[in-house]
Amino acid sequence: MADTEFMLTLLLSTESDPAKTTRYLQGGNVDGALVLSHHADDRSYADLASKLPMVYGGRTMSTDQNEIYVVDIDNIAAARRATEVIIAQGRTKLAMIAGPQDMGAGLDRLVGFKQGVEAAGLEPVAIEIGDFTPASGHHIMEQLLASQVSIDGLFTASAQMGFGALQALHEAGINVPKDISVTTVDDDSFSRSSNPPLTTIAQFPERQGRLWPNC
Repeated sequence: MADTEFMLTLLLSTESDPAKTTRYLQGGNVDGALVLSHHADDRSYADLASKLPMVYGGRTMSTDQNEIYVVDIDNIAAARRATEVIIAQGRTKLAMIAGPQDMGAGLDRLVGFKQGVEAAGLEPVAIEIGDFTPASGHHIMEQLLASQVSIDGLFTASAQMGFGALQALHEAGINVPKDISVTTVDDDSFSRSSNPPLTTIAQFPERQGRLWPNC
C-alpha cells in the first residue's frame, strides 16, 4: 500500500478487554474497519456499525444488525461437497472435527457435513468440536484413536485442524488415504504442506474480495 494514500492498521482484540478495540475504532483513528474471526459474543461491533463503515469477513452471528456487509463463501455447500468426496470413495464411517460453534463458519460447515452424510443414508460415527488450530486437530484425532471408534473418513472444518489430524494419524501408523480419507476446507499453506497434501475445497481470497457487477 506504499503507493497509495491508504494506511493499514492491524488490531488484535483481546478477551480481557474487548472494548479496547472498540474505543480505538471510535476515536477517529480510522475511516473504516474489516472485522475478521468474530465470535457470537462480539456484540460491540453491532453498535459500532452505525457509526463507522464496516465489512465482516465471514457471516455474523447476529440477525438484528441493519445494513451489514459481509464477504464470505457458502460454507454449507463447501463442507457438503468435501463430505461427498469422501463418500464417493466408498467410505461409510465418517467423523468430523468441527470448528467453534460460536462462529458462522464453524456452524455452517457442521451443517454441510451433516447434510452430506444424511443424503447418503449414513450417520456420523463421531463429531468433535475444535478451535480451528492444528493443535486442536491433533488432540481430537488422538482422542478419536484412543476411543477405538472405527473411522474410514474424516472431514475437518479447517485445513489447520486437518494438518494436526494428519500428524496424529501418521504418529499412530495409520496410512492416509489407504486406511482413512481426509478432506477439509481452505486451500492454504497447511493444506499444501501437509504429508500427504490435504484434499480440500479451495477458496480464492482475491476472488472473494472482487467487486462483481450487479452485486
